[in-house]
Amino acid sequence: MTAFLLATTLLSAADLGTTLTPEQLAAGWIRLFDGASLFGWKGSGWTEAIQGNLQSSGGSIQTTTRFGKYDVRIRVRNRTGAKGALGLDCVPGGACQQNLPLPSQATEWQWVEGSGSGGTLRLTAENSGVEIAEILAHPLSLHPVNGWVPVKRGPAFFSRTQDGRIHMEGGPAEIVTTDRFSDFVLQCSADIRTLRTKPEMWGGLFLRGDADKMWSGIKVVLDNRFQAKDPKKPVDYGTGGLYGKQPAREIFTRNRIPMRITIIADGPHVSTWVEGYQQTDWTGGDSEIRPSGVIGLQATDANFGFTFSGIRLAEL
Repeated sequence: MTAFLLATTLLSAADLGTTLTPEQLAAGWIRLFDGASLFGWKGSGWTEAIQGNLQSSGGSIQTTTRFGKYDVRIRVRNRTGAKGALGLDCVPGGACQQNLPLPSQATEWQWVEGSGSGGTLRLTAENSGVEIAEILAHPLSLHPVNGWVPVKRGPAFFSRTQDGRIHMEGGPAEIVTTDRFSDFVLQCSADIRTLRTKPEMWGGLFLRGDADKMWSGIKVVLDNRFQAKDPKKPVDYGTGGLYGKQPAREIFTRNRIPMRITIIADGPHVSTWVEGYQQTDWTGGDSEIRPSGVIGLQATDANFGFTFSGIRLAEL
């Protein structure tokens, strides 16, 4: 039998380089650099996580994820005067609509801020000396997702409050949107609870599902368990993981504490963030991707309960 633990005493988001404040998380900010790796980026000429910072050696890197409207902030210093820029609204392999110059000579950390309207982000530097400590993004123009209908296969209780929170107990069951969506940014807060004594509780969000077929589409897992006391070994792909496709990188959330989730689905590419920390960066084949579908909230069985709040979306 596989041993697992519930996420009760875990690394905090700050331990994982996720130093967003509660206010930033509530507003929807996410981190594009985790303080330890180039996960979510591709390219060359930047060295990951030297003393927790990105350091340039001459070259460019670009996010694998395309954003809609967004604000961005990076914390940077430049010890050598090397020319560098933050490109916004970039086309992979092509030009950027905006190029914000990085400080040319700054031994102290400085913030560079900008706003984009759609595309990837790119960091460039002509040679060594540029250091990046933080890269933060804030998706904009998200609107509440209204219109939900239950798809039941077992006993379940659904309710929706006036402030838009969705609560469900029991299962197996699902509640889905009345509208279909294709490419989008979605943010929400999710709180999963054990209703009885069974500890291994999990659920999920389904993307681009069939309205008349329960639990269809790409599943973003909500499961705070991990194996052998190692948060880097999630059970059942872990919170923020993509079921059957890519596991979460590390589990630091727990049941009964709301978790801030960000999902960007763009054609065959899906990225997820939990508490501002990027968990997945996955690109599927044509056979794995449907062009559009409903969004579904999953309850697994009679022991399960969840509350989703602040479900907002912007189409790309």
